[in-house]
Amino acid sequence: MLLNGIKLSICIGVLLSIFMMSCSSLKGGKSGNDSETAARLLMDHPGLSDFESVPGTPAQSRYIVITLRSGNMSGREKGTKLSYDQSMKKWTGSYKSGNNSGRADPNETKISRENLIPKSGWLPLVKMLMENNIHTIRDSRSIEYKQLVADGVSYTLNIRIGDKQRKYSFSNPSLYAKEYPNIQDFADFDRIVNILRSEFVIGE
Repeated sequence: MLLNGIKLSICIGVLLSIFMMSCSSLKGGKSGNDSETAARLLMDHPGLSDFESVPGTPAQSRYIVITLRSGNMSGREKGTKLSYDQSMKKWTGSYKSGNNSGRADPNETKISRENLIPKSGWLPLVKMLMENNIHTIRDSRSIEYKQLVADGVSYTLNIRIGDKQRKYSFSNPSLYAKEYPNIQDFADFDRIVNILRSEFVIGE
């Protein structure tokens, strides 16, 4: 009787271990599929046809690169970068900030972070960026509007997919999004900036 009880306990333990390993495997597989799906959404977007061609063969480790850089009059610069390795089917995120004006306070903190993961996951992040038209936003220089301020924060968004890329630049997008509610580009760009800020919490 005791022997049968021990055998039953062992069988239950083995079955539980197999179940836990299966769950872990499925979770990892889903994560991998989400990364690939996120990359495919960006690569298959019809707006890619309007991107400029980039000379040379793209590196597999940086097949998709999305960078958002910002700067102000004091020389403080910040940059968030998302990269997709096509051969490894993996995304990575990084962030850097510092003062490149040459007039920086010696006590000013420089920040560098690698291997960042968005709070919502890579697929939800890419979907949010696409919902805000990351492929098709017009550069501010191609929009007719009245400039309201000469300083503040300027942003440059660059998206490269394979041998195609596109760049957009805006100053103070939140201000102009409120001032020009009928120009969708300002609102889209402002939301993209806020999405990247909230998804990669750096702690500055």
